[in-house]
Amino acid sequence: MVNKSAYSDLELMQARIKMIPNGWVFSYVGKVFSIKNNLRRPISEEIRAKNVGRYPYFGPTKIQGYIDTYEQDGHYVLIGEDGDHFLKYESQSMTQLVDGKCTVNNHAHIIEGTNEATREWFYYYFMHRDIFSFLSRQGAGRYKLNKASLEKIPLIVPPLGEQKKIAKIISTWDKAIFITEKLLANSQQQKKAMMQQLVTGNYQQSLI
Repeated sequence: MVNKSAYSDLELMQARIKMIPNGWVFSYVGKVFSIKNNLRRPISEEIRAKNVGRYPYFGPTKIQGYIDTYEQDGHYVLIGEDGDHFLKYESQSMTQLVDGKCTVNNHAHIIEGTNEATREWFYYYFMHRDIFSFLSRQGAGRYKLNKASLEKIPLIVPPLGEQKKIAKIISTWDKAIFITEKLLANSQQQKKAMMQQLVTGNYQQSLI
């Protein structure tokens, strides 16, 4: 571990860390990632309803619909610019991976990986991280993460090879959890069907 005295207590506090592993770098989002907000395009709900297609239209936390045109065609990660989801960071993902042709509206920041940090590192690092101190208030319960504040958020960055290994491990767990949840959901449906048969007496027909 690196001696924490190399950085101010404020920097470490803002980064929500106590120590920095050997070989890792303390930096800021704006220094190790490329923010591509010039690619964003807001499209009204009315226009989207008239131009339904196969390309996803992303908002701050999820896909908000599908349209027949696209603005981006690449591999990015998104983090919301405004909303109340920032207060739910423990249970709700703050980041989204984007691949291929799509459009991102003006309520999400578009982040591109660089030679220093992959988009997957940003995706997992900030997925459930508390960044409340970097938000500005927009009315009751609504907060905003502007680009200037996003650039100043501190983080620690391992070497690229280690970033990829860590992302692969977490991704493998995500896939396993998804499969397990899908199996559980199917089991729940089967249970409901069985219960319906049992309580209506239909099971007797299947025993004849």
